[in-house]
Amino acid sequence: MENSDRKNEGKQNKKTDVEKPINRKKMSVPDFHFSVSEDNKRILDYFKTLEREKRERQISHFNRLERRRECIHRGIKKLKTYFGIKS
Repeated sequence: MENSDRKNEGKQNKKTDVEKPINRKKMSVPDFHFSVSEDNKRILDYFKTLEREKRERQISHFNRLERRRECIHRGIKKLKTYFGIKS
């Protein structure tokens, strides 16, 4: 029994070593105020429009695939009814 108590004590000591909080000084971040030039605004707007167009293309592509899937399922359903296959 003494051996098992000693093992448990060792485990508990290891846990407390790991759980010690790390002291870090909080650093204050200075406030940066900067103005965006007209050229930079134009560049930002350009990239925003590119992102928007990319998103719209992805959505339209997904819609096209969805319509194609629905058409295929409709066709399969018509063929099954034509050949009298019940699923």
